[in-house]
Amino acid sequence: MFIYCLLDPRDGTIFYVGQTAVGASEPENYLIRATSGPTTRKVKRHLRHLSKQGITATWEILETVTSIDELNDAEIFWIASLRAAGATIMNVLDGGQQGFSGQKHRNESKQKM
Repeated sequence: MFIYCLLDPRDGTIFYVGQTAVGASEPENYLIRATSGPTTRKVKRHLRHLSKQGITATWEILETVTSIDELNDAEIFWIASLRAAGATIMNVLDGGQQGFSGQKHRNESKQKM
Protein backbone atom coordinates (compact mmCIF):
# COMPACT_ATOMS: atom_id res chain seq x y z
CA MET A 1 0.00 0.00 0.00
CA PHE A 2 1.36 3.38 -0.92
CA ILE A 3 0.72 7.01 -1.79
CA TYR A 4 1.85 8.00 -5.26
CA CYS A 5 1.99 11.17 -7.32
CA LEU A 6 1.65 11.81 -11.02
CA LEU A 7 4.24 14.14 -12.50
CA ASP A 8 4.46 16.18 -15.66
CA PRO A 9 7.74 14.98 -17.23
CA ARG A 10 8.29 18.33 -18.95
CA ASP A 11 9.04 20.09 -15.67
CA GLY A 12 8.66 17.48 -12.92
CA THR A 13 5.68 19.16 -11.29
CA ILE A 14 3.29 17.00 -9.30
CA PHE A 15 -0.27 17.37 -10.54
CA TYR A 16 -2.09 14.55 -8.73
CA VAL A 17 -1.77 12.51 -5.52
CA GLY A 18 -3.39 9.08 -5.23
CA GLN A 19 -3.41 5.99 -3.10
CA THR A 20 -3.38 2.30 -3.87
CA ALA A 21 -3.74 -0.80 -1.78
CA VAL A 22 -3.19 -3.10 -4.77
CA GLY A 23 0.39 -2.32 -5.66
CA ALA A 24 2.36 -0.74 -8.46
CA SER A 25 -0.09 -1.80 -11.14
CA GLU A 26 -2.65 0.81 -10.01
CA PRO A 27 -0.82 4.02 -11.03
CA GLU A 28 0.30 2.38 -14.26
CA ASN A 29 -3.24 1.23 -15.08
CA TYR A 30 -4.56 4.69 -14.19
CA LEU A 31 -2.27 6.23 -16.79
CA ILE A 32 -3.45 3.71 -19.41
CA ARG A 33 -7.18 4.05 -18.63
CA ALA A 34 -6.98 7.83 -18.69
CA THR A 35 -6.15 7.90 -22.38
CA SER A 36 -9.26 6.02 -23.55
CA GLY A 37 -13.01 6.27 -23.05
CA PRO A 38 -15.09 9.23 -21.93
CA THR A 39 -14.12 11.25 -18.89
CA THR A 40 -15.00 14.42 -17.08
CA ARG A 41 -12.21 14.21 -14.51
CA LYS A 42 -9.74 17.07 -14.75
CA VAL A 43 -6.69 14.87 -14.16
CA LYS A 44 -7.71 12.45 -16.90
CA ARG A 45 -8.25 15.32 -19.32
CA HIS A 46 -4.75 16.55 -18.46
CA LEU A 47 -3.28 13.09 -19.08
CA ARG A 48 -5.01 12.98 -22.46
CA HIS A 49 -3.70 16.45 -23.28
CA LEU A 50 -0.17 15.25 -22.56
CA SER A 51 -0.76 12.06 -24.55
CA LYS A 52 -1.85 14.02 -27.63
CA GLN A 53 1.53 15.77 -27.46
CA GLY A 54 3.32 12.42 -27.29
CA ILE A 55 4.08 12.87 -23.59
CA THR A 56 3.45 10.27 -20.90
CA ALA A 57 3.15 11.36 -17.29
CA THR A 58 5.38 9.60 -14.80
CA TRP A 59 4.62 8.49 -11.27
CA GLU A 60 6.56 8.12 -8.06
CA ILE A 61 5.88 6.60 -4.66
CA LEU A 62 5.65 9.28 -1.97
CA GLU A 63 5.10 7.01 1.03
CA THR A 64 4.60 3.34 1.81
CA VAL A 65 2.22 2.32 4.62
CA THR A 66 0.92 -0.89 6.19
CA SER A 67 -2.79 -0.26 6.87
CA ILE A 68 -5.82 1.34 5.25
CA ASP A 69 -6.04 3.90 8.05
CA GLU A 70 -2.41 4.89 7.47
CA LEU A 71 -3.08 5.00 3.73
CA ASN A 72 -5.98 7.43 4.15
CA ASP A 73 -4.07 9.57 6.65
CA ALA A 74 -0.99 9.68 4.41
CA GLU A 75 -3.02 10.73 1.37
CA ILE A 76 -4.62 13.56 3.36
CA PHE A 77 -1.18 14.60 4.61
CA TRP A 78 0.44 14.67 1.17
CA ILE A 79 -2.39 16.56 -0.51
CA ALA A 80 -2.47 19.15 2.29
CA SER A 81 1.33 19.48 2.37
CA LEU A 82 1.65 19.98 -1.37
CA ARG A 83 -1.17 22.52 -1.43
CA ALA A 84 0.39 24.37 1.53
CA ALA A 85 3.68 24.48 -0.39
CA GLY A 86 1.88 26.13 -3.31
CA ALA A 87 1.53 23.13 -5.61
CA THR A 88 -1.39 23.24 -8.03
CA ILE A 89 -2.64 19.68 -7.82
CA MET A 90 -5.81 18.47 -9.50
CA ASN A 91 -7.22 16.42 -6.64
CA VAL A 92 -10.90 17.27 -6.19
CA LEU A 93 -11.02 15.96 -2.63
CA ASP A 94 -8.66 16.37 0.29
CA GLY A 95 -7.81 12.65 0.29
CA GLY A 96 -8.61 9.62 2.36
CA GLN A 97 -11.91 8.95 0.61
CA GLN A 98 -11.46 5.69 -1.25
CA GLY A 99 -13.84 5.02 -4.12
CA PHE A 100 -15.44 8.48 -4.14
CA SER A 101 -14.68 10.87 -6.95
CA GLY A 102 -16.41 13.94 -5.54
CA GLN A 103 -18.52 14.20 -8.66
CA LYS A 104 -22.26 14.65 -8.39
CA HIS A 105 -24.99 13.77 -10.86
CA ARG A 106 -26.73 16.69 -12.54
CA ASN A 107 -30.50 16.89 -12.11
CA GLU A 108 -30.88 16.03 -15.79
CA SER A 109 -28.89 12.81 -15.26
CA LYS A 110 -30.83 11.92 -12.14
CA GLN A 111 -34.11 12.14 -14.05
CA LYS A 112 -32.81 9.65 -16.61
CA MET A 113 -31.93 7.08 -13.91
